[in-house]
Amino acid sequence: MQNTVLLDLNGDEAVKTICEALRSHGFYVLRSFDLRLALTAAEVGCECPHHGTEKCDCQFVVLLIYGEAAEPLTLTTHSHNNQTRVQIVRDATMKPDARFAESVMTLILETSPKLAIAPLINEEATRQT
Repeated sequence: MQNTVLLDLNGDEAVKTICEALRSHGFYVLRSFDLRLALTAAEVGCECPHHGTEKCDCQFVVLLIYGEAAEPLTLTTHSHNNQTRVQIVRDATMKPDARFAESVMTLILETSPKLAIAPLINEEATRQT
């Protein structure tokens, strides 16, 4: 299953598109973290690893998606230079329901097929080799 995709959209547009698509299919989406809001609230500068300036266009958002599974699916979006990497979080403590994760990623790809630059390598499969 595809865990990561790169979209040819800035962060705000990507998150808006993803949220609208998921909500229109009956999922509940909660934005649990937003880098830009956090930086504004903290009144601190951003040390962007991609640009190195305070005026960077980077954005990082964490979405919790509720729907088919007992536990929410955690989806992150990381954007810069008008491209957004969308990734399902999988680690030792977070193993999302496989069917739920697949349906979410399929919906994202179907909603924005012209925006997807490329599916990225399945990191989980890469780590297992």
